[in-house]
Amino acid sequence: MIHKPFSLNGDNYLDTPCLVKVNYGKKYIIVKCMRQSDALKRIENGINAYIRGGINNPNGLYYFFNEYVKKHRKLTFKVETLLANTSAYELLKAEQLALNEGIKSKDMLNNQVEAYIPAYNEEKKMYGWIPPVAVLQFNNWLKSQRKATKKAVQ
Repeated sequence: MIHKPFSLNGDNYLDTPCLVKVNYGKKYIIVKCMRQSDALKRIENGINAYIRGGINNPNGLYYFFNEYVKKHRKLTFKVETLLANTSAYELLKAEQLALNEGIKSKDMLNNQVEAYIPAYNEEKKMYGWIPPVAVLQFNNWLKSQRKATKKAVQ
């Protein structure tokens, strides 16, 4: 059996798509997921593989988080559910707002500054588990937010 030095536990029974904040000490990442338990397991497996000598992809979503965990092994994880909602559009908006807020902090370690949208799957006609209409709504919302910010600055 492979030794796993780190374990992530959240609301493993939450089957609703959600947005979570994964804290490790004072540092954290924002994660949107279809099922919290699956997303946390992927993050946990990635960290443990990296700790055991695997590669930490510099373009990966959690590169900086993985680096921090590896360098500070004595801290503990805490998972907070920020939003549970079946609307992918609402989750994308909430993720963007959380990322916007986190950019102001040295404690957020996400690799991206825009809500993550998986690659389009031609066969399923979806962006991962996110429907195209939600992506379109989100992109329109994001555009309007940028225009509002631009006007406020001028």
